Amino acid sequence: MKTEKAEQILRQWCESLAKDDIEAVINGLSESVIFYAPQNEYNKAIPYLGKKIGRKAVIEAFEIRAQTTELLEYELIDIIVQDNKACIISHTKEICRQTQKIFEIEDAQYIILDEDGKIASWSFYFDPNTEVAAFKSDLDTHNLT
Repeated sequence: MKTEKAEQILRQWCESLAKDDIEAVINGLSESVIFYAPQNEYNKAIPYLGKKIGRKAVIEAFEIRAQTTELLEYELIDIIVQDNKACIISHTKEICRQTQKIFEIEDAQYIILDEDGKIASWSFYFDPNTEVAAFKSDLDTHNLT
């Protein structure tokens, strides 16, 4: 795939993210997409992280995200594309629905497009501290052991 075409596809996809148009975001994924947002013992409070294989698994993760988090702002900071591979840097401002705490994230996404221009691989990297803090802000710290 030519770099210019891939960049056009990904810029439109990022516009869908900015509008929180989940249907368009999902339509940009291949049926066998591999989504990876590292999850470990420190960020397990964020329920939609982890490795998801297939569009259906990603849809389920987005459904959980929609129940727990609301997007307030999305900004595409930079996009670097070469052939069918891209790195996207973005900034989001979101709110945890349960705690009503606002948090901001700057992330790096590594994306590979398939021959049809669909996202075949989507890896998402960010510092989860602000999101974890938002999710855990309603814990009663006096009852923690």
